[in-house]
Amino acid sequence: MNSNKVKEAKLLVEEAMKHLKTGFFKWRPDFDSAAASYQKAALTFKNARAFEQSYTSYMALADCHIKNGSRFHAGKAFEEAGQVQFKNLKDMAKGLSCFDRAAELYLEDGTPDTAALCLDRAGKIVQATHPEWSISSYMKAAEIYENEDQTRFRSAAEMIGKVARLEVSLKKYTEALKSIAHEMKLWGQVEGSDNGARARLTCALVLVHLQNGDQVRAEQSLYDSCNNIDGFDESEEYEALQQLLEAYNGGKQEEITRITNTPLFKYMDTAYAKLARSVSAMGYSRSQAKSNKTLVSSSENFTVSSDQDVPSGTTDSGQNQPAIPVHETGTQPIPALDCFDTTAYSTLYLHLSIKLTGYCEQSNNTMANNLIKVIIAGAQLVGRAFGRAIQKEYNASKQAAASAGGGKKGAESAASSSLLGMSLDEAKQILHVTDLNNAEQLTKNYEHLMKVNDKATGGSFYVQSKVYRAKQRIDSEIGASESKKEKVDKENDKT
Repeated sequence: MNSNKVKEAKLLVEEAMKHLKTGFFKWRPDFDSAAASYQKAALTFKNARAFEQSYTSYMALADCHIKNGSRFHAGKAFEEAGQVQFKNLKDMAKGLSCFDRAAELYLEDGTPDTAALCLDRAGKIVQATHPEWSISSYMKAAEIYENEDQTRFRSAAEMIGKVARLEVSLKKYTEALKSIAHEMKLWGQVEGSDNGARARLTCALVLVHLQNGDQVRAEQSLYDSCNNIDGFDESEEYEALQQLLEAYNGGKQEEITRITNTPLFKYMDTAYAKLARSVSAMGYSRSQAKSNKTLVSSSENFTVSSDQDVPSGTTDSGQNQPAIPVHETGTQPIPALDCFDTTAYSTLYLHLSIKLTGYCEQSNNTMANNLIKVIIAGAQLVGRAFGRAIQKEYNASKQAAASAGGGKKGAESAASSSLLGMSLDEAKQILHVTDLNNAEQLTKNYEHLMKVNDKATGGSFYVQSKVYRAKQRIDSEIGASESKKEKVDKENDKT
């Protein structure tokens, strides 16, 4: 904390208080002069890192503007106070309260767009730590837009879209269904074309219904869209959803996986893309499939033969015994099984049973010994497979962290890449940037690529999705760097 700047700021506060005093020859406080002094004091306190005093000065500044009848400038002061609470004092509740108050003042001043944008900014700030509060802010912003004329319905739909995606991320599927339906209704009221928004939202609606296991409502949603959206029954979305529902009803998990890995689903908004990857056919268990896959990958070279397991020779009693009969495929490896086949375990154990058929013709002691051998071999096989799977996952994580720079920073970067499905290098190539600190160039390239690839002008939604995902990845990296810098600055101040 810079003591000289703090002293300077305190003098400015004293100056502001003098402007507010009244006397025999001064009947009314000078709110304009006091506001100017409080503004300077708040900035000086902030630069001196005296954040609590900066917040107090901003609140005093807002009070001066309110008493002077300047609600718009009072709203700006509340926003600044909220920023200090969010970024510096880390009190999210107070920060959100300041932004809510700012939005109210903007509405009173007759600037609803500014009020909605204020709530949108607040929602973005608290989204990572308090998604429920973020949903509340987005809903208030959407309500403001809806209460205006029809030209604001597009903005309202975008706000509700943010709400729906957050609810899907939080697995609040019942609320998400209502939000998606609300968003579709708003897009239907937008003047002009919705640029395929309702068709894409139909995909989201079907995915959420399938996640809830409600195939009837999923089919009803597809039918409703055919009736309400012009040309939907000839669209790419309709064809893909029909195939998805057929595969779901038929329990064809391989087909579901193939469909949800197509660009249409893969490059949806992140929340919906993750939801698409988690769709499972009726009666299909992902945990069982993973276990089957591990067991099968290790069983490819597992053999049970008369030469290895039960050699001919003499028994403990000294009597000669013939080689134990083995099934004609006994010397062949057990074939690899389909990892999506729910009967994988049954198939594997059927092979083992065939090997044991010949053992049953021997004495009880011989059969018991050989049965124990098979059980031990199976346990070792599963153990080795599990160990290899863990090692493979660890090596992949280690390699991703190393390619991102190593250390804690590399691990964090690798985690972001895994979450967003794109590496930082790939994101930089897509947006044609090399320096992440050049915010102007980054924004310019992003806006240009989104504009030229707009579907309304003959562009590609797939390319737009890649551009958007690249921007998300770079923003994530920049946010992590800024957070680390603030933490270092804080530690330096303490020392």
